[in-house]
Amino acid sequence: MKVSSLFGGIILLLALGIDFNNGANATEGYNKNSICNELCEVCDEHFPTRLICYENLLQLICLERFSSKVEALNASELCVWDKIKWAYDSFTKCTEEKADCLKIPWPNQLVEDIFVEIHATHFKSCPVKEFDDPPPDVLLALVMTPICLIPAMVMLVVVKTKNRNQN
Repeated sequence: MKVSSLFGGIILLLALGIDFNNGANATEGYNKNSICNELCEVCDEHFPTRLICYENLLQLICLERFSSKVEALNASELCVWDKIKWAYDSFTKCTEEKADCLKIPWPNQLVEDIFVEIHATHFKSCPVKEFDDPPPDVLLALVMTPICLIPAMVMLVVVKTKNRNQN
């Protein structure tokens, strides 16, 4: 595959005027199916596989948008889930829409790798909360409740079986 052909394919994807926000097209009169059909045609014509086309779309559109949203946040907001959630959800939806259009299974290894890369790049300085054991009284209650319920359940089964045999 020639680099110019790959570059030309990327330019064509962007020149189609496709705005993948919520499956909408920048050009009026298009629906999601026609956008997906156009995208599939361009990918099939200019990329060796749809997976390579998909990877380029994720890098050029989804990851680029996510990165610009994350970079707009300051360091203290980056580690607050309520502040980053909308960008994270938007990225997830973007990857899923592209996979759906190109008929590529989602989630897939490529998306998982990008998520790992995102966490390693953007969230490496976020503190990780370590989970401690609960206090002893809570732990005792959590352990004892099922232990006490087992004999009660056995008795209930025996009583029900005995009553059924008498009828």
